[in-house]
Amino acid sequence: MFRFSPPRRAHMAESVVPMINVVFLLLIFFLMTAQLQAPAAVEVVLPESEQGKELPEAVELFVSKSGEIVGGGLVGQAALALVTEGAEITVRADARLPGTVLAKLVRDLGARGAISIKLAVVSR
Repeated sequence: MFRFSPPRRAHMAESVVPMINVVFLLLIFFLMTAQLQAPAAVEVVLPESEQGKELPEAVELFVSKSGEIVGGGLVGQAALALVTEGAEITVRADARLPGTVLAKLVRDLGARGAISIKLAVVSR
């Protein structure tokens, strides 16, 4: 008289692991593509002027170990043409670049009107 049927299985919940994987991938994507900028130390409101001129944009030049100059998607003399009067230049030169080539480049940048030339280095 007793009917023994196999026990009912509890309905298996769907796994949330794939959703967690997608969330972590999105988090990594946004962290890698975000441009983080340090906040200003103090809030500064610049004065206005009718005769003032805009500051030139900073120019970044890359120099290979063979002395090839690249900047702003341009190569060689075209890249040097980006340097205008009063420009601020950052030079990222290969460590194997001869010092004489770098010195000549700095002299040429100064002759083109660069007011600030920074050489990018890494700390040990």
